[in-house]
Amino acid sequence: MNVLIIDIDSLRADQLQPYGGEKSIAPEINSLAEKSKIFTNAYVPGSPSMPSRASLLYGRFPVHHHVETHGTMGQTMNHPYSWSFERKKKWEGDLRDWWSLPEKVFRSEVQTCAVSSASRYPAPWMFNFWNEYHQPEEDGEITSFASVNADEVTEISLDFLERTEEDFFLYTQFWDPHVPMQRPDKEVEKFEEMEIPKHPTEEQIKEHQDWDTEKSAEEKNIKSREDLKQLYAEYRAEINHVDQNIGKIIEYLKEDGVFEETLIILTSDHGEEFGEHGIYQEHWSTNERIQKVPLLVKPPEDTEKAEFDELVSNVDLASTVVDYLDMDEPEKWQGRSLKPLIEEDNFDWREFLVLDHGLHTAQKAIREDEWKMIQTLHPGDWGRKIQEIQLFDVEEDPMEQENLALEKPKLVERLKQKMDLWREQRKDGEDPLVKVGDIGPAGFRFLENSFEED
Repeated sequence: MNVLIIDIDSLRADQLQPYGGEKSIAPEINSLAEKSKIFTNAYVPGSPSMPSRASLLYGRFPVHHHVETHGTMGQTMNHPYSWSFERKKKWEGDLRDWWSLPEKVFRSEVQTCAVSSASRYPAPWMFNFWNEYHQPEEDGEITSFASVNADEVTEISLDFLERTEEDFFLYTQFWDPHVPMQRPDKEVEKFEEMEIPKHPTEEQIKEHQDWDTEKSAEEKNIKSREDLKQLYAEYRAEINHVDQNIGKIIEYLKEDGVFEETLIILTSDHGEEFGEHGIYQEHWSTNERIQKVPLLVKPPEDTEKAEFDELVSNVDLASTVVDYLDMDEPEKWQGRSLKPLIEEDNFDWREFLVLDHGLHTAQKAIREDEWKMIQTLHPGDWGRKIQEIQLFDVEEDPMEQENLALEKPKLVERLKQKMDLWREQRKDGEDPLVKVGDIGPAGFRFLENSFEED
């Protein structure tokens, strides 16, 4: 059996047709969805990219793997490989309990390959145990962000597939929807008249003009919803470019006769906000448009489209892959395989998810079927704009516009206790997000030039 994981940076779920988006934005992904199981309430347990991908590849929540942010704190994972000499000397465990997903598959002698376009976020824990690991560099001038074109990622991915005659595990990661936007005007123009979400309204955009903060409306030159439309058009053109490249990979699998027998998982490391809370084109919090991601799972067989509304997480994907490969999962993994859900076995699923963000703010949140409670440990650059406790009815208010925390203090306390107990039961050592809150999140400290505190 073959496995293909497609990981698209900064892709909001609501830009895809299965989640309410326009068909023309990503027709190839929409076509894949027709053969896939669509998870409508999929979340990343930690954002931004490094915490999210650590959870996907290691099957553990951020409170356990300790990757909560970027910078130096994001490069070291809670793992026997990185422990101090003193801790290793006292340890009598089994390394197999800590294996990552790529290590588990690599040791089963399946050919493994990762193509990562996130060259600006070096993480030693990500390089471990691949037969091949490709990290192409961007063309042209080196910037503060990676800008590897999806065409190059696809070229490397197809080369691996063409050279591999055995079963394969391919992790392909596209950067393009992340800033900076680089599609030519002729591609952007196709999306300039397309409708955009109702928030922020014209009135809200006017209120945002006096925000003296990072990624403010003024900084992004957003004066009206017409300006916001243009920003969305650039973003959608990048999604469309990735979509065309995904189509090339899918077409190759079909021509090679292995599409049906390949487990394909398509998801994102996090979404993006476009002014819903006054911050434009940034992943900065635990809000829905950032933590909620698309998740399509095409089983290794000919199946029909189906939707599932259970609360699922990318931490479940490692367990799902080894379940389909008929392997035992390592003891330290904390997710749950989605295969029983897909095959409609009757059993209880989780009732809530706990979510973290550690780059621009330090926030933890709990998401139930109806309610979302957010606790801010550090507000980053937006101290005057973010309440310490927020409560949203995400069924009635999916854009999280009305904070009900003061109206429902007992509910807030119940959710906070549930979240704190969950974290206590799953952490390994001190809660790493508390440390991020104490010293300040990496993105905020970068702006403040205070990295010497690491």
